[in-house]
Amino acid sequence: MYKFIQKNNAEVSSKYFIIAILLTSILFGLGHLPVINLLGAEMTVGLVSYILIANSLFGFIAGWLFWKYGLESAIAAHMIAHIVMMSVSLLG
Repeated sequence: MYKFIQKNNAEVSSKYFIIAILLTSILFGLGHLPVINLLGAEMTVGLVSYILIANSLFGFIAGWLFWKYGLESAIAAHMIAHIVMMSVSLLG
């Protein structure tokens, strides 16, 4: 959108970052749906909703981290989230 709407050499407006973060966070959530099939779980409305909402929420957080602090912070947050989830699952 920035390339088509905003003037050349202008600073990128915050609204473009926010729209991009929202769209990519939804795609991030959708990208986690195949895990349901890999784990052999039944695709219920509740489970699909949980996967979409939880991963989209984290995708929004990671997108914001990328916008404000760079790619490394988003990658680190993703790695830390997986480490915490795996540690909790091993304890429980």
